[in-house]
Amino acid sequence: MKETDESTDAKAFAKVILPLKLRGEQTYTYRVPEIFREQVRLGSRVTVQVVNVKYTGVISEFIPVPDIDVFRIRPVLSIEPYPAIRPLELEFWKRLSEYYMCTIGEVYAAACPTSLRPNRRKVAETSSAGAGEDVPDGDGARVNMEQVRPLTEKQAGALTGIRNAFASGKTVLLNGVTGSGKTEIYIHLIKETLEKGLDVLFLLPEKAVSRQLVHRLTKVFGKSVMIFHSGVSAAGRKEVIRYLSLDGVPPRLVIGLRSAVFLPFPRLGLTIVDEEHDSSYKQYDPAPRYNGRDAALMLSALHSADVLLGSATPSFESCYNVETGKYVQVLLDEKFNSAPEPSVTIVDMKKKKRENALKGSISFVLRDAIKARLESHEQVLVFRSRRAYAPAVICQHCGEIPHCPHCNTALTYHKFSASLKCHYCGYAYYPGSAMKCPVCGEGTLEPLGAGTERIEEELREMFPQAVVARYDADTFQSVAEGNRILKSFAEGNIDILVGTQMISKGFDFRGLTLAAVIQGESLIGLNDFRADEKALQLLTQLRGRVGRRDKQGEMIIQTALEKHPVFRLDEIGALLGERAEFGFPPYTRMLEITVRDRNRNRLEDVSGQVSRIISDSGISDFDGPVPP
Repeated sequence: MKETDESTDAKAFAKVILPLKLRGEQTYTYRVPEIFREQVRLGSRVTVQVVNVKYTGVISEFIPVPDIDVFRIRPVLSIEPYPAIRPLELEFWKRLSEYYMCTIGEVYAAACPTSLRPNRRKVAETSSAGAGEDVPDGDGARVNMEQVRPLTEKQAGALTGIRNAFASGKTVLLNGVTGSGKTEIYIHLIKETLEKGLDVLFLLPEKAVSRQLVHRLTKVFGKSVMIFHSGVSAAGRKEVIRYLSLDGVPPRLVIGLRSAVFLPFPRLGLTIVDEEHDSSYKQYDPAPRYNGRDAALMLSALHSADVLLGSATPSFESCYNVETGKYVQVLLDEKFNSAPEPSVTIVDMKKKKRENALKGSISFVLRDAIKARLESHEQVLVFRSRRAYAPAVICQHCGEIPHCPHCNTALTYHKFSASLKCHYCGYAYYPGSAMKCPVCGEGTLEPLGAGTERIEEELREMFPQAVVARYDADTFQSVAEGNRILKSFAEGNIDILVGTQMISKGFDFRGLTLAAVIQGESLIGLNDFRADEKALQLLTQLRGRVGRRDKQGEMIIQTALEKHPVFRLDEIGALLGERAEFGFPPYTRMLEITVRDRNRNRLEDVSGQVSRIISDSGISDFDGPVPP
């Protein structure tokens, strides 16, 4: 009789989402003991057992009568003292799992606090820099109006355009040139949203970009600001989750990286995605392989929240959505200060080589421009897309180019550590000070090309009186050292800063008036249909770093492909036309299917089966299978 009563109880059995990749049925069914039924509810976190491992799962559904043998169903072991997952969160997880074709358990694993992930290695967000910023305490939601600057006529017009688009239910793309004052517009919108009692999500691509912005927004919004990324302590992140899980608390401005979309917002009113084009918003491994910008759009739709995408170099996807009327574009094409747009000089390196008008990686045009800036006590930024001393080395005797034995990619030469390293798997080979070839043993290994380390060395020799520093993944072994370099450059104590993509975005250096690009062709010679788009965005961001006050800046691009449209920085229409002509996104959608197996024969057999299934389904436009 007791079993009959239990089977008719509406909460007798529950389907539980586990932070696991489960095949077939994506939830497990558990029996809810009678002692828990009063307090348990949809979204409750519970401890359950799978085989011999305990996991914290989330109840997604109650079922009065299970469709399997009742006596085989294990009980819920305990209810965890964490706030329940809200219905909107569960719906968000479901939509993400469907869109990105993964299990809801994998989405839960990404959304679940690290402390609740048994047997799971922590997945850190990809970031080029970070600092341990903790969550401000207190409950105040006041705005310091003294820190809110009056808007220019252009900014006021853009703000009106954004409000009108929000009123019509449209997502807005704020296309504003670097230095146009997009942050001031963000501040006015955030203020209006907080005053309505609604929360704001402010997404940034990287912690390095967040530092100056967090400082600015905290000056205005004080204790209303909460920060959520891996640079914040575990206790600080847990406090953000705890606070947002409560009902009836004052609204907050949450600043975070892509994982902040999983926070339990009770009443989201506005989502701002700054630098919406940035590839750092994309999560590649593990699943869900989501884009933070697109996930934010899904989340905002569930909350009926307004969405503002900001960028000086919008993604082609966003430009396409403006074309089709899905988004409304608001232009901000005038800088906040009076400085004119930086000039762009393209140096034909083939011609300079014939004229013998270069020394190492530096053309005489760039040398003279750097000399002039240094004499005026101004700063210089030198960009190279490859770190280390040289991207590869070659034996002068046998012509061998050492490759990684695991990845089959050319080993990169690091002069400082006298090593050849693979930047994919971390393999390292030490040829010794003689740099003897590991194959013939007779020839000497000589550098091919130049990375940031070699360019730094050349600049030190060329300008011995200047202070030269390097900012890349090799020098950024510690957060403190990276912060020290940036702070020193911002204070004018470094004359020339050499770096990779890490220096291209988000920084505002008062004394910087010249940006130089070394081997610009390396940005577009990639096996990626998005290479031109990414190169255009990166070059525009670099250009925006110079001349941000009242003095005109200059950008010098050294390249062997001086006629390529990317280096004109105004060819978005032409590049989009190429995408449409050849059937690439955003005009189509592309899917990559990866098949893995330890057995090569079985791998080839299954890959062939997948290929036939695709063909039989009516899809004709596909390639493969091919080995990666």
